[in-house]
Amino acid sequence: MNRKRRTLLKTGSGATLLSLLAGSGMLASRAAQAQAWNKDAFETHNLAETMKALGGGEPAQSKDIVFFQTPDIAENGAVVPVGISSNIPKTESIAILIEKNPNMLAASFDIPAGTDPTISTRVKMGQSSNIVALVKADGKYYVEDDMADPMKIRASMVGDSTEVKVLMNHEMETGQRKDAQGAVIPAWFIQSVTVTYGGKTVLAAQWGPAVSKNPFLSFKFKGGAKGEKVTITWVDNKGDKRTDEATIT
Repeated sequence: MNRKRRTLLKTGSGATLLSLLAGSGMLASRAAQAQAWNKDAFETHNLAETMKALGGGEPAQSKDIVFFQTPDIAENGAVVPVGISSNIPKTESIAILIEKNPNMLAASFDIPAGTDPTISTRVKMGQSSNIVALVKADGKYYVEDDMADPMKIRASMVGDSTEVKVLMNHEMETGQRKDAQGAVIPAWFIQSVTVTYGGKTVLAAQWGPAVSKNPFLSFKFKGGAKGEKVTITWVDNKGDKRTDEATIT
């Protein structure tokens, strides 16, 4: 058999294989799977864009969406565990959105009937950010985020000192940003932070609007004991005040 003959047979064999695959529907199935990936949704930058890409309207807030496993403070932004459970009847899908990531939508899960509407995975975060859970149930969309009003505080013994890490939920508006209509958003920021232990102040801070949204604070103080409590209070320029505490571990 000459070289030309072998080449023709190889080409014919490949064509026959492609024909068989096409006839069996395998090629069409793979193409459909590729098309099913929602490229537009995964390239959105905010919730409004994500909802438009998903074909939904304004989502409603829901306390029936529960976060679990999500750490108060992630030590490694490349590996952040996230767990979300939906108690909304007829849940159809659960999506994870990272507010400050370049592309907001991180993952989406379809939940067929009979599957428990609870998912757990790991995501990447470039900086401290709201994690938003978007649930579709009975044709409607619902949202909840993991940064409710309470501060997230971790206080732990490190040798003879107590290490405190705090993540505060606050917009920290500078007064220099405009909204979608072009109006200036008024300045709104935390002005003072006080941390106390055993009735004594162990740290006092004054802040300006240059501190980032959802401020993070980390420091150590001498002393402390496991089981005792650390209390943190902030006051903003509108007079709003928040106090939370954490038990030293």
